[in-house]
Amino acid sequence: MAYGRPVWGIDVGQRALKAIRLRWGPDGPQVLKLDIIEHPKILSQPDADEDQLIRDSLEKFVSRNDTTGDRVVISVPGQSAFARFIKLPPVEKKKVPEIVRYEARQQIPFAIEDVLWDYQPIGDEQTGLETEIGLFAIKKDLINDFISNFVMAKVEVDAVQIAPLALYNFLVADNQVGEGATVLLDMGAENSNLLISDGSRIWLRNIPLGGNNFTRAISKARKLTFAAAEIEKRDLRKSKDARQIFEAVQPVFAELLAEIQRSMGYFTSLHRDVRIERVLGMGNAFRMPGLRRYLAQNLQYRVDEFDGFKSTAESEALQTPEAREHLLALPVAYGLAVQGLEVAPLRTNLLPPEIVRTRIIRKKRPAAALCVGVLAAAVGVSFLGAVIQRGSAVDQTLQTKGQSLIAECSKLETDYNKAARTVEAEIGKTKPFQETLDGRGFWPCVYTELIDCLPNLPKEDESETFDRWVRLESFEPQGEVIKPEEFSTKVQDASLVGLRCRPIRMRCFTRVPHREAPAFLKEQLLKRINDHPLFGEARFDQIQPRFGTVPRIKGTEDNPGETETFSVREWYADVALLCVISRVRRQLAGKDPIDPDYKAPAPPKRQPQKPSRTPLRRTSGRPRRTRPNGSSGRPR
Repeated sequence: MAYGRPVWGIDVGQRALKAIRLRWGPDGPQVLKLDIIEHPKILSQPDADEDQLIRDSLEKFVSRNDTTGDRVVISVPGQSAFARFIKLPPVEKKKVPEIVRYEARQQIPFAIEDVLWDYQPIGDEQTGLETEIGLFAIKKDLINDFISNFVMAKVEVDAVQIAPLALYNFLVADNQVGEGATVLLDMGAENSNLLISDGSRIWLRNIPLGGNNFTRAISKARKLTFAAAEIEKRDLRKSKDARQIFEAVQPVFAELLAEIQRSMGYFTSLHRDVRIERVLGMGNAFRMPGLRRYLAQNLQYRVDEFDGFKSTAESEALQTPEAREHLLALPVAYGLAVQGLEVAPLRTNLLPPEIVRTRIIRKKRPAAALCVGVLAAAVGVSFLGAVIQRGSAVDQTLQTKGQSLIAECSKLETDYNKAARTVEAEIGKTKPFQETLDGRGFWPCVYTELIDCLPNLPKEDESETFDRWVRLESFEPQGEVIKPEEFSTKVQDASLVGLRCRPIRMRCFTRVPHREAPAFLKEQLLKRINDHPLFGEARFDQIQPRFGTVPRIKGTEDNPGETETFSVREWYADVALLCVISRVRRQLAGKDPIDPDYKAPAPPKRQPQKPSRTPLRRTSGRPRRTRPNGSSGRPR
């Protein structure tokens, strides 16, 4: 029991933050202070920033109250947590934790790694009989997001409890339990917590009805905005249209009554030996005029409204107008503070263990630092005394040991350098493989761009003998990476100066009239390569005619005979060119990592080839040959 040390119980609701400060005194719990801070908006409104509204309220609370040295216990909403009551088979007391862990994995509807959970036996523990335990859990991401608001407001949280369980602590600690079972109905803005208990047994559930349901019913019936309907609801007793408002909220009354009757019926079916004695209403929404009387007439039970704490000593904090106005909203905060005083029946804690460990380490750090300092000083004094006593003999021994250590370190350094050279040599062996992987897309890209530079022009006349095409015969890199200045003394493109390029040699063949071949290759091949953005300067090493062979099929298309070959005159050209490495890599990447606005150049468009059905005619007087598919000449 934390005698003398105050505790803050903080309940963050949809409409307001409720906080109460308790201290255990000679006559029991004593209320030292309470604070009610309403949010500018209801947290559940569509345009409300829930986290920011909570942080603003906490900052206002910290500016008005000093929590230094006090324990802080907070609550999480009942609809955000999981609660289940389980009866365990008769086992030894030391085996209960193991069985509970098994039940937790079976009962909690989430992965056990994603939740924080705790448990506690309910009622009297009896060895050899069935033991009922309460299993409570909440998802880690929800509790971490919620506690982060308190961390940003610099409020150190010591315990986290579920709001309905805080109501049970209030019920027992404030002596609200009668001879039979009591139904606690705590009505909030959006949800209501319903708890039935006779002091030793508990049953709870969340009802998705609250004060905002009354407001929305009034807004719909009277065609008002939500804010205007909220004002009429609060001033209902003074309103001239009270009868119409009562008629508007009757469906909400009926729905709430049905939920309460269903819950009470289920509880009595589980515990047939328990008799429900009364209903105790609390929460600001329970102040709705006519609700208490409606429930009493239809439930046929006594319905009381919470009117004050029974077991607390008289306090000036409870006599203020603010305390009397918000009295119905304080039981949850009171139950949290009672748990912080360590006099509550339920003591489960859903505080993340990381926060607990960090706080323990922080508390022990000064003591640990002091112990280390004292130990270091003692060792230093002891060592100094030993050195003074042993004198020169110790010096000689230390000198010998020092020389031995220096020699050993020198040997280790030599071994390390030798091993480092071995490792570097092994790494060097893998560099060719790494370069191969790094450049595996380089040459296919260069080859594709060179193919796009080859001309493929249509014939000017159907009777023309030659096709104006160029075929790439060979393609191979030459030498290492160089600069353009080393390739040619006169670089045509000034933007190439200083770039890294790779020399390439290619051989091409064409079949055009021999007088037109040099000009055709220069205009249609060399100029295309020089104009391409990925290539630098290109030049002819030589252009020479040669005789190639073309197959000819004897006979006709319907009755083909044997195949023979005949000679035809072609031209070949050896071209030396530069490939700009950096531009090819930009083309592969699609963008320049240095220049974000860089866009890879589009390849030059190839002119479409006009389909030709004219067979190749010979000038030597031999019969011409025609391919079975009607095409002529050597295929590209």
